[in-house]
Amino acid sequence: MTSFLDTIRSQIGLGFSGRLRDGTLRRFSNAASAGLDAKGDPNAPGSTDFTFEGFRDEFSAYAKATAGIPETDSKIVIIAASLATDPQDQDFLFIEGLWWRVRRVSTDPATAAWACQSYVVTEPV
Repeated sequence: MTSFLDTIRSQIGLGFSGRLRDGTLRRFSNAASAGLDAKGDPNAPGSTDFTFEGFRDEFSAYAKATAGIPETDSKIVIIAASLATDPQDQDFLFIEGLWWRVRRVSTDPATAAWACQSYVVTEPV
């Protein structure tokens, strides 16, 4: 049986599909967590890209002042149904022509959208 929150997540995903900006989430793996190859050697570090739909927003002056959010940070909102993974702290996002590094991730009770507190960086390679 589908829960009410699952229905909300699905409906929000359908409602915004194709209407927001396209983005990319890039996640790097390090050799220690990337597993072992067929010979038992650590896999080389690498990255995986995931596409998403979302937009960039700003935190209010009140939120920045009370939560200690740096002036350089923006909020990248990702529609959860458009992303094949959950965003994590230290992921990289590309949206609206800029690369961002995720500082903190939060979501709503239905996990319909992710809010990623992020700051501008150069392209991660």
